[in-house]
Amino acid sequence: MFAIQPYEIGILLRKLRVANRFSQQHVANHLNLSRNSYANWENGRTEITLTNLDKICSFYGLKPEEFFASPVKQKKV
Repeated sequence: MFAIQPYEIGILLRKLRVANRFSQQHVANHLNLSRNSYANWENGRTEITLTNLDKICSFYGLKPEEFFASPVKQKKV
């Protein structure tokens, strides 16, 4: 088994957000977070909880396994 580091999740979060042309503030608002809290995830400063990861996946229309396994997808608007 392997562990994924916070900075690796942050890279995935940023790529997904940028591919969808969203600001950090936009994503944070949908997750009911401050922009700073969201930015800390992207920068690998804080770990994301499974609950919040699930919220992000739901926001982008992804299953958690898709978040980790597939190339960056754009949200269907």
